[in-house]
Amino acid sequence: MTNKKTILFIHRNFPGQFRHIPDHLARSGHKVFAASGRGDAKIGTFVKLPSGVQIIGYRPQRRPNPDIHSYLHTTEEAILEGQGLANAAIHMRKMGIFPDIIVAHSGWGSGSFSKTVWPDAKFVQYLEWWYEPPETSPADAADLNAVRIVNARAQTLCRNIPFMVDAVQADAILSPSAFQSEDVPEILRSKLHVIPDGVDCRLFHPRESDETIDIGDISLPPATPVVTFATRGMEPMRGFPEFMAAWEKVQHRCPDAHCIVAGTDTVHYGARLPEGETYKSRALAEHDFDPDRLHFVGRLPLESYARLLRRTNCHLYLTRPFIISWSLLEAMASAAPLVVSDNAATREALPKSSQALHVNISDIDQISEAIVKTIESPKAAKKRGTRNRKRIEKTYSTDVTLPKIEKLLFSLL
Repeated sequence: MTNKKTILFIHRNFPGQFRHIPDHLARSGHKVFAASGRGDAKIGTFVKLPSGVQIIGYRPQRRPNPDIHSYLHTTEEAILEGQGLANAAIHMRKMGIFPDIIVAHSGWGSGSFSKTVWPDAKFVQYLEWWYEPPETSPADAADLNAVRIVNARAQTLCRNIPFMVDAVQADAILSPSAFQSEDVPEILRSKLHVIPDGVDCRLFHPRESDETIDIGDISLPPATPVVTFATRGMEPMRGFPEFMAAWEKVQHRCPDAHCIVAGTDTVHYGARLPEGETYKSRALAEHDFDPDRLHFVGRLPLESYARLLRRTNCHLYLTRPFIISWSLLEAMASAAPLVVSDNAATREALPKSSQALHVNISDIDQISEAIVKTIESPKAAKKRGTRNRKRIEKTYSTDVTLPKIEKLLFSLL
């Protein structure tokens, strides 16, 4: 390829949202680098991936000062993160690396100072979320909780400071969904482009034949109904407590069904419980489960996870309105029969139609009824799954999204 370009991707936990585009560009002949804040990324030296992407590590020099103003804790953390990246960037510049384009995952500060090292590079802000302060009204002034309300609003405004630093430098702002970009301020919208990350439809594909599922010590034959729930963390934001409550009801009505939960017993979004308590332990204490039919398999390797989505008879995606999880799109690509929470975020990816059973996340009876209906009507469930696969192929497949992202990046030059 002539006219090769140099592109740098920056992510605190690389690859994260950059699972596909760096490899795509590297295989197209461009020089692609990645800076990662992960603990396994090497400092001061590059590790080359099979695709050709070269990764270097960076680290903040210290933790934020615990005595700093509470509004500024995430801001100082972002500044330290950006400073760590800038130090690695100076080292890269000394090695003769001058990116034409920098794409940085925004909000953690990782890429905020990259243009101080490479001022001539085009800068793309990957923006997952813009925090919208809670609404207030004149009545709040007389409310006993007025100080708390104002505090929360001010703290939320300050949470956007790292995003603002990136936005004022950005030549383009990239968001993976229209819902996630809704609260981006009007002044920035001329830079905004909505393009999904993309789903690998070769890895995530429909079941080609009936198969036994084998994960660890679990072996379930094709005739066994399987209900699945996949989550990075077992937390309220992603509807884990509601799912556990619903499964308790389903297990009695579907005595042959098994439930498989993939993910870790952690919280990534929202408040954590007191020390020593988790939402998993709380669910196990509150509900009467059949332990022989409830399986927690932890975080699965990608191939095992893809097989699980192909095999499921009913996959649950329950979430409050927030960032769209890859797991929803990957389940759709796998033609998995779906029960999903009904909100604007899920309806963008999966319109409220005959493609899935949409439920109120707070209505445990409705969730359990939808699971039972899906299990007991396999032909109708399979048809819905097939329609979901077609929607993914048309809109979210990497074959569709990667050329769009590539076109955006190079249009800046």
